[in-house]
Amino acid sequence: MRCIDRTLRLTPNRSQATDIAQIYTYCLAYAASLFGVEVHSYAVMGNHIHELYTDVEGADPSFRQLKNSLIARAVNKYQGKKGTLWMPSDRGVQVLLDGASMLDSYAYVGANPVKHRLVSQSDQWPGARSRPDDLGKEFVIRRPPWVCANLPKEVRLTLTGPPVVAHLGTKDAIRVLEEAVRAKEEAYRRVHQGEAAAYLGRRRIRRQRVSDQPKGETSVEG
Repeated sequence: MRCIDRTLRLTPNRSQATDIAQIYTYCLAYAASLFGVEVHSYAVMGNHIHELYTDVEGADPSFRQLKNSLIARAVNKYQGKKGTLWMPSDRGVQVLLDGASMLDSYAYVGANPVKHRLVSQSDQWPGARSRPDDLGKEFVIRRPPWVCANLPKEVRLTLTGPPVVAHLGTKDAIRVLEEAVRAKEEAYRRVHQGEAAAYLGRRRIRRQRVSDQPKGETSVEG
């Protein structure tokens, strides 16, 4: 999903990074639990979101509609805005049928902050982003005050490995996923070496405004 007019409504700046992360993870966890979705990875960028998950019960359209609607309403309330948060021309989802595509997509999500020349290593990204070593951990997310009050006071989210690593133990699965993300980051850094634009860096990211738009067009998948 991409924000309307490509504005940085989700940017992890100093004033809203923690709150946007809480809004997003709560809405993701709630919708996933309601529709039986297994979440593998996610990354909340300044103006778009990437996710990798398995739609176990065939409820993907309902899952996405509820999740995106909850996020939009909560972010609007938090920022004191009205109207549409998401662009109507969203590319939707990609269905991954083989292990290589799953692993590549996991790495793509994990390395996205590097891809867009925001930080040189994804661990430097100050926004909400899952990590390979989150695999198997249960996160308890309290309901943010900007989310509808009749929803649960807290929800739980356990990140699972994509099916391509389902045959591995937790430690081996984490190792495989970490290696895939590092390799993707290194590939992006090699591409960037031949380009003039520098990494934006955490300091400037933290100073961004929600009304800002990134310079140049960026490609978005997911």
